[in-house]
Amino acid sequence: MNQTLDHLSTWDSNWSELSVVVTGIGVTGFSVADTLAELGAAVIVVDGKDTAENRKAAETLKIVGVKDVLLGEDAVTGLPDATGIGGNIDVVITSPGWRPDNAVLMAAQQADIPVWGDIEFAWRVCQR
Repeated sequence: MNQTLDHLSTWDSNWSELSVVVTGIGVTGFSVADTLAELGAAVIVVDGKDTAENRKAAETLKIVGVKDVLLGEDAVTGLPDATGIGGNIDVVITSPGWRPDNAVLMAAQQADIPVWGDIEFAWRVCQR
């Protein structure tokens, strides 16, 4: 069972011990991953589309501290290997464009890993 995440309720909470998978590298996913990296969380981003635009966004995210970005169909067949973020996944953060029956989100649910929407994450960090 994962640790409780109730204590993560403000920007100033201790996000640095958190291991996160962010689904999608579009506008929402990019912003969530960038913010999490700024807060010190260990982040892996997954996206099913391996495009030039996504590869460029992935390079930028790695510069700002995202641990890994996995692109292509194989990246969204289930949860990624979490070795690079401490060996476990504490939470998956997704955007409205991701269907609840996506393999990554289903695997998180089956593993009892909390899944937050981008709005829940934004609510948690909007207060200082």
